Amino acid sequence: MTLFPADAFGLDPLSPPAGEVSPWQDGEVLLTGPAGLLGSALLERLLNSTNATVHCLVRPTAEATAEHRLRDVLEGLGRAVPDDRCRVVEGDLAAPRLGLDAQSHARLADRIDLILHVGALVAWWGDVSEIRATNLDGLRSIVELAATGRPKRLAFGSSVAVFNADAYRDRDVVFEAALADDSRGLRSPYVQSKWGGERICSAAAGQGVPTSILRVPYLLPHSQRPRFNANGAVDLLLAASIGIGTAPDLSLRLPLCPVDVCADWTLGILGHPLPPCSFHHLVPYENLSWAALVEVARRE
Repeated sequence: MTLFPADAFGLDPLSPPAGEVSPWQDGEVLLTGPAGLLGSALLERLLNSTNATVHCLVRPTAEATAEHRLRDVLEGLGRAVPDDRCRVVEGDLAAPRLGLDAQSHARLADRIDLILHVGALVAWWGDVSEIRATNLDGLRSIVELAATGRPKRLAFGSSVAVFNADAYRDRDVVFEAALADDSRGLRSPYVQSKWGGERICSAAAGQGVPTSILRVPYLLPHSQRPRFNANGAVDLLLAASIGIGTAPDLSLRLPLCPVDVCADWTLGILGHPLPPCSFHHLVPYENLSWAALVEVARRE
């Protein structure tokens, strides 16, 4: 049973521009969620490994402006501030038209070659209406931007957790293809929003928007700069297991990956020629048992 109404996954008719997408490595990229775990790792790789100019959609908070939030991210990455190749776009995924005025929206749509959409409200058991506004309505606004102005590819950060649906319960192998239509078994509104987001992206691809869906594993901290993620379910359970000196006897084997490795894989995939709609599993070859993961984390 879905926690969202059917219209949450709908998409209005689009009229995307015709033509080839220009190479984004020497062009311009819109990155959402640059202050998040994956977003900041992608920003680092974009600035260090490409010549792209990166426009970062950042939501201001009561404590900090969008400019200050992005500055904190850049300083955490060891980048000079200001950085000529990193530009702030003050906006909000949950707001109509991403919180941009018509002129700013049109100007951005005419410049960018790639949208890397990894921004989301990450709350496994959060408020359904808030998750819908940010993760589903916000994605529709991103799709509308992708279908406006110059041709561009949309890369959407989904999650391997979509395969917790009942439709995949007895499958040993899942392919890089569109999801099953049935979301039963996905109890978390966050995971359901990823399932619904894939439906929106597939519909956008069907209307001519070049789209890549990236199914991201459970992310570990940066391999070179490990920091505890207070919002990460894996981090919190690991910290509890280490703190009490024992690990729960779980049969669970998780697809885990350091966030910087996942960022490398993402840009590597998007740097190759891709079909109009592509699906990608960003997962390691082997999954760790929970006990083995706790032992590795304890030694580190």
